[in-house]
Amino acid sequence: MFASKAKRRISIATKFNLLTILIILVTSAGISFFLVHNVVSYKYNSLVRHGLVIASMASQTSEYYIYTGDTESMMQLIESLEVDEDVAYVCLFNKEKKQLMHKSFKYGLKIPPAPVTRFIDCSPQGKILYKEFFNKENGNRYIDILSPVIIFADKKPTDILVDNQKGINPEIAGYVQVGLSLENLHKRIKQFLISALAFTSFFIMVGVILTLFLTKRITAPLKKLNSATKNISEGIFEQHVNVHTNDEISDFAGAFNHMVERLRVYRDQLRHTAFHDPLTNLPNRNLFMERLERLIEHAKRDKNCAFSVLFLDLDRFKVVNDSLGHLAGDKLLVLIAQKLEECLRKSDTVARFGGDEFAILLDNVDDDFNAKFVAERILEILKDPFVLDGHRIVVSASIGIVLKGEFYNRPEDILRDADTTMYRAKMNGKARYAVFNTEMHASAMNFLQLEADLWHAIERSELVIYYQPIVSLTRDEIVGLESLIRWQHPQRGLILPDEFIPLAEETRMIDKIGHWVIQKACAQNKVWHDMGFSNITITVNVSVLQLRHRELPDQVRATIKSTGLPAGAFKLEITESTVMESRELVLEIFKELNDMKIQLMMDDFGIGFSSIHSLKNLPFSTLKIDRSLISDIAMNPDASAIVKAIIDMARSLKIKVIAEGVETQRQLELLRLYQCDYIQGYLFYSPMKAEEITNILRQRNKPASDTNSDITREFITLWGEN
Repeated sequence: MFASKAKRRISIATKFNLLTILIILVTSAGISFFLVHNVVSYKYNSLVRHGLVIASMASQTSEYYIYTGDTESMMQLIESLEVDEDVAYVCLFNKEKKQLMHKSFKYGLKIPPAPVTRFIDCSPQGKILYKEFFNKENGNRYIDILSPVIIFADKKPTDILVDNQKGINPEIAGYVQVGLSLENLHKRIKQFLISALAFTSFFIMVGVILTLFLTKRITAPLKKLNSATKNISEGIFEQHVNVHTNDEISDFAGAFNHMVERLRVYRDQLRHTAFHDPLTNLPNRNLFMERLERLIEHAKRDKNCAFSVLFLDLDRFKVVNDSLGHLAGDKLLVLIAQKLEECLRKSDTVARFGGDEFAILLDNVDDDFNAKFVAERILEILKDPFVLDGHRIVVSASIGIVLKGEFYNRPEDILRDADTTMYRAKMNGKARYAVFNTEMHASAMNFLQLEADLWHAIERSELVIYYQPIVSLTRDEIVGLESLIRWQHPQRGLILPDEFIPLAEETRMIDKIGHWVIQKACAQNKVWHDMGFSNITITVNVSVLQLRHRELPDQVRATIKSTGLPAGAFKLEITESTVMESRELVLEIFKELNDMKIQLMMDDFGIGFSSIHSLKNLPFSTLKIDRSLISDIAMNPDASAIVKAIIDMARSLKIKVIAEGVETQRQLELLRLYQCDYIQGYLFYSPMKAEEITNILRQRNKPASDTNSDITREFITLWGEN
């Protein structure tokens, strides 16, 4: 709570109001203080001057009365001063400072203060003294004035009444004491203060009102700009700020509106780019998934909501790309996109997912009759040849259809089923469609469950490695082991790699599984080395995805270091197709592995498209001839000739050869005749667990020292069985 208060912003209008009001308050307070101080001083001084005049006049009037001792006249003189509301008391003294008489008026004192201590300060020159004091008797303040009564020696008493001219030799005949009450002065000052406070408050109120009004007028355009800025941050670009102040803010608002308009245009362009295919201008995967998800959510609320999804893949598009080039392929995709749009309604959505894949969302269609009708119409329009640069191109498509079902909660699930159905249609032949059924759904659900189980297979120790020996024909002993990964599923039993390795590649678990196999295989081979079988080498078959993630060299380096296995006792096996598809990437990875002394083997050689020139420039130490060729060498002269040619070619390149899948004695005799280096297959050994391999090594192989072992190390393949 305190943090939120500390971070609370103060607006410009509030700051401006506070500053202006503070200036008004300080200015008003200063002016008021100055005025009050001057007025109070002026009134006080006026009262003092008034009292001095009264005292002076009384002293002049009382000269004769004091001189003659006329007490009655003295009393009349004193009583005449009662009309002055400020006079509180009057006293007369003789020259001996003896009080002759006194009288207190309103606000007066019963006994006026005796000014004896100040008599000595009154001189014949007529100095009048005054002093302010506080009387505890009634709590009032007074100004006490003492004026001497002066007579001149050269004048007669009768002259005093008729001659106001001063004579010579002045003498003090007595004293007049006048007391002025400050009560009336305080009342007048209080009234003035009330008036001043009222005026000041009115002035402040008017100033505050004007400040708030002007601040609102001045900052209103800024508030509009601030609101528009917040809208921009939330993706709202439609607000236009209208400011007509003819000042800098107006100029800023104009520039702001221009900027917003440009941002809106860029936003629309980016949105179109983000949700449309740049080649065909069709909606892309993102927009398609967004619309499909919206329909799924609508279907959850409205059971009458109907839709269908068609997933389309062109059958011969790769031929067009390979023969006419990618530019012609792009033109063909544009023409096909136009054809697809022509045969659909405006409420439907056709999107390009990339490559030669398209997806179609049919709104208000959930029966197979209408969905099939659309699919047949698409196949029909694709029968017409397309003309590209003078070439007549005929293409077809395979279509998978999925109808809206209650079990779909995610658009990804629908697309996966549509993709599965499309491949089912493609397996049935070209230019066909198929509708997703419960059997396919069960298969898809089984696939999902298998995926979920695979995530935990390593942690639960469900993955195991079987080893199949590789035998040297020249030495008649086991020189290497190929590892074959298996999944011991708790409910489904033993699952072969053909079922779960593609899933691992699709879900990107292949890196984790591949790393685990490398660690386990190297650790087990180190155990065999420690038992004295140091001529055994082990290899791991890696997929193209592991190569693309570029973490393989680091994984191998760390495993070799942690297990202590010699680098020469470990090899990696890569299929021929992987090498040809990712040649540049493979060469870069191979260089790092060669720097670590890791040997490389090409798997499934003879069924791909690698050339002798490519093979010569690749750092392979071993070739493995594919089992499909080995199985035919005893019956097919062409296959036999191909195998012999491969062995002769490899020997000329100083590359060792392994024949996999050897199952008959005749195959063995031919391979021995062709001088094949190594044999692997069920004729010798089937895949076995590590404990069984240990027993076989003890029976067949003699322990060899690491120093005189010169046999080519073999490797463990990650999947596949020979």
